[in-house]
Amino acid sequence: MGGVYWLPINERVDADNWRAVRGRRATYELPPLEVELEIREVEGGFDLQVHTAGGVDGVPFQIECVFAPGGTFETDSALVAGEAGQTAFLKSGHGLYRVGADAIQVGPGAMQHTMWQMRNSEIDAECCRVLIALLTPVVRTLEIRCGLWPDTAEVLVAD
Repeated sequence: MGGVYWLPINERVDADNWRAVRGRRATYELPPLEVELEIREVEGGFDLQVHTAGGVDGVPFQIECVFAPGGTFETDSALVAGEAGQTAFLKSGHGLYRVGADAIQVGPGAMQHTMWQMRNSEIDAECCRVLIALLTPVVRTLEIRCGLWPDTAEVLVAD
């Protein structure tokens, strides 16, 4: 799966000859995009440092957090039922996914594009997705914290 584009050609192209003409067209290969991921264990969870190199600037990139359905996803301004097949963008700040007293907090969010289904993404319709939408180049830390969030608590409590 490389980034190859067929350049214009000074010929008439139609449904009958497009395959043959494509073989004569010059191509332009995009530089490969390299993605590095560094995982650091921190108190109560992990920090995932994502860094891209190469490629082309301004290409949509996303971090996808996938949760089992049946919980709730909460931000400073929204509370959403986590249903199978659902997709939400975490535009800013942090979001908390809870199932009972178990909780995972992710963030910070970003919304630099609004592509719900990116090319070559494998979407599991049985899960709930939360997207952090970025553009290349990416230098980003995803904070993941896990613990308990009892109904009486106002904060995440480490296990």
